Amino acid sequence: MFPIVSFHVHIKPITPRFILPKASKTIQSHEPKIKSQNLNSATSVKKRRSKRIKTLVDSRNISSTRSLLSYVESGCLEDALHVFENMSDSSTFIWNMIIRGLTNNGFFQEAIDYYHRMQFEGVKADCFTFPSVIKACTAVFATVEGQKVHSRIIKLGLDSDIYTCNALILMYAKVGYVNDSEEIFEGMPVKDLVSWNSMISGYVFAGDGRSSLICFNKMQADGLKPDRFSIISALGACTLGHFLLNGKEIHCQVIKRRFQLDLMIQTSLLDMYGKCGLVEYAEGVCNSISQKNVVVWNAMIGTYAVNDKSFESFACMREMQENDNLNPDIVTMINLLPSCAKLEALAQGKAIHGYAIRKGFLPHLVLETALIRHVR
Repeated sequence: MFPIVSFHVHIKPITPRFILPKASKTIQSHEPKIKSQNLNSATSVKKRRSKRIKTLVDSRNISSTRSLLSYVESGCLEDALHVFENMSDSSTFIWNMIIRGLTNNGFFQEAIDYYHRMQFEGVKADCFTFPSVIKACTAVFATVEGQKVHSRIIKLGLDSDIYTCNALILMYAKVGYVNDSEEIFEGMPVKDLVSWNSMISGYVFAGDGRSSLICFNKMQADGLKPDRFSIISALGACTLGHFLLNGKEIHCQVIKRRFQLDLMIQTSLLDMYGKCGLVEYAEGVCNSISQKNVVVWNAMIGTYAVNDKSFESFACMREMQENDNLNPDIVTMINLLPSCAKLEALAQGKAIHGYAIRKGFLPHLVLETALIRHVR
């Protein structure tokens, strides 16, 4: 056997020694770049992730906004509010949509409450916010609240906005502050048809028919043609002051402008002629209406009542029921009660009282007052 011999072999490095320092320096010089690239890569991932999340949130908000708009326009306020409360971000546009929806659907106090909440949450109101809020204040006769809103409008420099001014004119007129309405109207740099209509109807609300007609004539002198709202308000002014000549002139405009098929205008004409004592003219207008609703019949019943034609008023009610299959409402009852008193028809008065109870019309202040006054 051969003895085991231990060999110690020295293997030289493949890389020459003079190259190692350069390689080491090269690696060291790349280390910060590698770390920087890793950091940039991580930051880039975070940014992309954040962007994806933001895109997802934005897409959800866009979808929610579309749903909200759809619900508001269709009057589904409960669904609209549910979507609103679950939105991650509510801009001024979203708040305006909710406030306008509440106002347009008759939830006036709720609209005012959401306006306050909007302020509390630090969302800035704009020129699209205030017309709806003012309309809500007008509807519930919240005069003090309306004045606070007006002050806020002035503070924000929005007191020249035409839509806001139009709403303010009507609000002040409806609560009897016509001087404030006039001040706003005269201070408007630009007036549109709605501005004039607001002032014309504002005078009517204040019981000043003469000023309303003067305003109506000024509007036309300024080159603006009256629309159906102008005419309805002007006819209301004629009714207030028994301005029969002006009423006939407006009737001519109705025919000339081909508004005679407008049911609201026809009803206003009927009422104007009736209150001015021209029953035959009122009957002529009534007979020209092919499809009469309860409002038309009530106007005709009221015409007979105020002109001491009590039998005709009851006959008119029967015709309404038999010919058009329409049921009397609260206004019908109120219009008929004076005829009961003039005919001393206690039985008919009691029958009206019983009908009002069965239909759930009571309590109702005007109807109850009429019952006390005319049924004894």
